[in-house]
Amino acid sequence: MKAAIVHWLRQTGATHDAQLRPLKHLSEDLGHAKIATTYQIYVQTNIKDRVKSGTKRKL
Repeated sequence: MKAAIVHWLRQTGATHDAQLRPLKHLSEDLGHAKIATTYQIYVQTNIKDRVKSGTKRKL
């Protein structure tokens, strides 16, 4: 359980940071070998959430 909480906190923090910090810096802080890994996990997730919330708008 403790490991799951630490992992969740790391992902939550990184998701918020992805909106505020340069992706290269975030990728290096997370220890990802490729910036594409960071992009796929944290940036594309935000895009999916944004699209989902936008589909509920009234035109």
